[in-house]
Amino acid sequence: MRVMRRSAGIAIFWLLVRRLLENGANSSFVSVAADPAVPVSQILQPAAAWIAASKSGAPPRIPLPGDLYGASRKNSSGVEFGDRASLAACLSEVRGAAHASRALPLIDGVARPGKRRAVASPIDRCGCWHVTEGDAALARPRWRGAERLSSMGR
Repeated sequence: MRVMRRSAGIAIFWLLVRRLLENGANSSFVSVAADPAVPVSQILQPAAAWIAASKSGAPPRIPLPGDLYGASRKNSSGVEFGDRASLAACLSEVRGAAHASRALPLIDGVARPGKRRAVASPIDRCGCWHVTEGDAALARPRWRGAERLSSMGR
């Protein structure tokens, strides 16, 4: 039991060291934490507060997330899973779309038959989704075609 506690303590210590190094690489946390002139309350501020207080702002040559792909297409806005309101809105949309969504084999843009089965959501285990799976016989001709194309490029 004593050995187990010691090894768990060592594992936690190295985890904390790793986190400290990761944070240091991302936000100069290590240099600020080592400065005795910086109050502890300032060190413990959330990262968002540090970023908001930054005088430099966003680098002008790095595009905003929505503009990441340039003019060719808009990037998705994403969901902040740490924000309860954002997560609740996302889950509500997922539940609303569950009955309208279909997942099925498409070949050349044409829906193909297959075996239909229920799928549980990894979020809340709701079994309200369905997927239609193609079999090997459906995939085999396409697989052969892909192999032919691949061998032509060699």
